[in-house]
Order: sequence, then C-alpha cells, then structure tokens
Amino acid sequence: MSNVPSGSLVKTQRGATLITVLLLLIVITVVGLIAMRQGLTSLNIATNSQIQTVLASSSDTVLNNFARADVKQITSIAGVIGAALNNSTPNPNQEYVFCYRPTSSDPFGLSINANIIQGNTDGTVKNVDTGGGGFCDLSNTTTDFGSGRKAVVTQVAVTVPTDASPLPPLSNLSHDGTNVSQGSALPQNFVTQQRVRVTATALLPAFSTSPLTGDGSVQSDCLRGRISDNTDQSLASVETVTDCLARKGVPANTQIQEYSLRTALTQPAS
Repeated sequence: MSNVPSGSLVKTQRGATLITVLLLLIVITVVGLIAMRQGLTSLNIATNSQIQTVLASSSDTVLNNFARADVKQITSIAGVIGAALNNSTPNPNQEYVFCYRPTSSDPFGLSINANIIQGNTDGTVKNVDTGGGGFCDLSNTTTDFGSGRKAVVTQVAVTVPTDASPLPPLSNLSHDGTNVSQGSALPQNFVTQQRVRVTATALLPAFSTSPLTGDGSVQSDCLRGRISDNTDQSLASVETVTDCLARKGVPANTQIQEYSLRTALTQPAS
C-alpha cells in the first residue's frame, strides 16, 4: 500500500475543480451567446415588421386620399389626375410627381405642386417641368416628412398607362354619376373611359445606408433621378424609384393602384 502525500491530493482536487468550473463557464457563455443571437434575430424581425407596417400605412394613406377625393376637383386641370389626362395624348409616358405633405394647407393632389418628368429608354429622366416643387426634400423635416415622428417620406407619381392591359375589377375612381351632357348634342349614355395609375412610394430615410442629400445621394439619384412607373414596354428595363431605393439600402414600400375614370354623357328625357 502506497502512501500519497496529502498536499498532492489537495492540489489534484483543486485542479479538477478548476477545470470543471472553466467548462461550466464555457457552457454558460455559449448558451448565453446563442440566446443573445436568437434575441437579436427576434428583435430584428420585429423591427423589420414594424417598419413595413409603418411604410405600408403611409403609402396606403395616399391611395385612400385619391379614393375619397372629390372627383370633379381631382379630375379638373387643377388636379394631378386631370392634368395628366389632359396631357397624355400629346405627351405620353409623362409622370406627374408630388410629395405627400399632410401638414400642408394646400388641397391634396394639386397639379401646381407637381413636377413633370419623362423616362428615357437609356434610364435617364427628362425634367419637363420642375417648377412645382414636387420632389420630396429629405432635408426638410418640417413639411416633407409625413408621420408625427418625422420619419416617413412619401413621393407620389401619377401616370396615364399606354399599355393594353385590361383594367382590374372595382377600379372605378368615380362612384357617382355626373351629367356632363347638358347643353350638348352628344348622344345619350355615351361613355368614355380613361385609365390612371397612381404609384405611392413611402421610405424611411433614417435607416438609409447611403447619403441622403448631395451628389450620388438618395435624393438626387432616386427621388429626382428615376421614374416610378416602368410598365410601358419601352421602359421595362429602366430602373425605378423603388429599385434605386433598394440598391441604396433604403427601407421602402411601394403601392400601385390603377383607376378607371368613366364619364357618362346623358341627355334628359324629352
């Protein structure tokens, strides 16, 4: 029977205890890192979901404003839809662009507050009329940011489609009949139909990974330098505002609504 010195036994036990503690610390650290990663992933998913909810609500508000607007007012030459329709025959594929400014005292959708642009097949944009201040200004948090927290910017484009796509169901802009044939010799129940497409793009500039203003910025390249609607066959390969925002890492939500404006010409019964 051999005698083991008591001092050596104590040192061995202390060494084993230290290794066990270190292993436990490693296990706890690994478990903590996994939990932290899962927590960050859940937070990221929740944040992305909240962002998309806010953006969708902002772009949807614009479409609801068009649906609730007075048809006579918004289809007159003073409204963006009326101006776009009036100008569509001599100048097809032009966009009437305006910034949705809910805090402004001006009526919604005035053509005087819109810029007119036209997309070229080479991807460039021709500025036809930029006197309306229609492009959203990402440095102007006073009027151009729509939410109460001054976080969301929404830019709107109105176009008259030139493609032959059929109209979607329930797309009538006018819900009330209007007699516009009084005093004319037009036949009774003569109906004209015109299509209008509205593109609303809401974005969160604060989450951008690119510069917001200046040369090569989100404002100059995307909001001012791109069209919103490339559904025309000749513009199918042209980068849109939405594409540009995605390329620059800006969270955005784009909603498109096409309306059918039907004008019934009726005569009073004799």
